[in-house]
Amino acid sequence: MKIIGYLFLALTLASCEKELSLDKTQFEKKLVLNCIIAKDSLIQGKLSQSVGLLSVPSLNSLSGSMNIVLKRNGILLYSDAAILDSGRFSLPYIAKVNSEYELQVVFGDFPAVKAKDLVPANSLVVEMDTIIEQSVSYRLKFSLKDPPGSHKYLLQLSSQGKQLVENDSLDTQIPTDFTSSDKVFLSTLRTVILDNSYSLFDDALFEGQKKGFELVIPKDQFTVNSFKPQRIVLRLSCISENMFSYYKSILENTHIYGGPLANGFGQYSNVDQGLGIFSFYTFTQKEIPLR
Repeated sequence: MKIIGYLFLALTLASCEKELSLDKTQFEKKLVLNCIIAKDSLIQGKLSQSVGLLSVPSLNSLSGSMNIVLKRNGILLYSDAAILDSGRFSLPYIAKVNSEYELQVVFGDFPAVKAKDLVPANSLVVEMDTIIEQSVSYRLKFSLKDPPGSHKYLLQLSSQGKQLVENDSLDTQIPTDFTSSDKVFLSTLRTVILDNSYSLFDDALFEGQKKGFELVIPKDQFTVNSFKPQRIVLRLSCISENMFSYYKSILENTHIYGGPLANGFGQYSNVDQGLGIFSFYTFTQKEIPLR
């Protein structure tokens, strides 16, 4: 589960913990709030500061006391000081489905920040149909029963198996790249890079219906990592509108891939007077063994 959670963290760090190219004569420092929270989990996250391209990366982290306000559906839950531990904080409240949370943070002489988001209420029905081994790849077929209404999704793959590390065979779970020709993916990840372990899509083409998917998993990625996969793990998350817009903005900004149009601007954020994301998701996870 740790490696799956890392995929969310990797996306977040790539966008906000990366040194932002804001070295200008009139640079205005801002708080960076990163909270990507699963339903039925503690309200927690990380607080850092935006820095210029030539600044020391360690200055990104913040420590000390901050003032924080948390509301659920407009009702005050918490209003007090909280201690940052290497930039991280946690509140003793669980994210409940179909609830809107508002978080306000005041730290030092930074502009105060505020963000809101709704916890998705959907329970996902995912069926793993089959996986077929071919000479250079596996073909994974699965289906999703889309609930009524409009929904946004994040699809992630990983593999569990044995990895050879200094002559020892260790149980390992690694992110797993895939490709797909399904047109639901074409407006997101597939326009940027062909292989990756995650992708965004929405249900605009199959709202309220059962939708089948086919993913191609290249075998050569396992050879490079001296890894022998035993099963494929699929995690499908129903994410909030804010979370979808945030990740889509990351994918559309080529700077995270080091492209020629690299810059640190234009990223979506629902954090007023700051940067980053305050968002929620629900998820289901399925496994299928490899022969």
